[in-house]
Amino acid sequence: MPGPHSAEDKPPLHQADVCQACNGVGWLRNDAQPGETGFGELAPCICIYDVIAAKRLARLVRISGMQEQELTLTLDNVSERDAIADAMTEARRIVDDPYGFLTLWGGVGNGKTLILQAVVNELRQRVGMEGAYVRFKDLLDYIRAGFDDRDGEGSERQRYQFLRSVPVLAIDEVDKARMTAYAFEFRSAFLDDRYRLAKAGQAVTLFALNADPREMPPDIYDRLRDGRFVICRIEASSMRPAMRRET
Repeated sequence: MPGPHSAEDKPPLHQADVCQACNGVGWLRNDAQPGETGFGELAPCICIYDVIAAKRLARLVRISGMQEQELTLTLDNVSERDAIADAMTEARRIVDDPYGFLTLWGGVGNGKTLILQAVVNELRQRVGMEGAYVRFKDLLDYIRAGFDDRDGEGSERQRYQFLRSVPVLAIDEVDKARMTAYAFEFRSAFLDDRYRLAKAGQAVTLFALNADPREMPPDIYDRLRDGRFVICRIEASSMRPAMRRET
């Protein structure tokens, strides 16, 4: 009698079920000629795009460290207080036209983090843009982990290239990490790469700081204050003292 996983129990694989472009392999060889960039390299076939997209999303969620309820947060869930009205207006503008830099700054607990998370979620849900929210310290730790690839997600350079090109990136607590020489160098280079993508209309980056952006290094502040972008101060007090425990 055939076993539970024998060939007799498996339906025949119909030719129509196999991708005609890659014959089910999932990858295609680059058609570049010898001497051209990409010659001999493999590229994913369109038939596995959804699989790759799901893996990239899962990777971004891991990097973000966002909780389940944070992954569903939208701007409609953020309290519309008068003191954050300008920030909310700019956040909705970014969702409608995802381009450039948006910098939010002000005291603790006033909604900056919620706005950053909500923008990333809305752009993913409404227009399918891949993105992530991450604290600068966690971003830095993730990149540095590539020196010995402790989690199997690639070298430091591979991680850098992955995150520098993410269409939507919200970086929180930009001014709170302990800044070693490596951290200074990384922050300057990474933000410059994001700036170049922003100018080209290829990415949007949101920042949250507690201190006045003018206290950032001159090269970074000069990019944040580019006239095509927006710096928005939130003068609201902390919302946390008014929070109530859910029952």
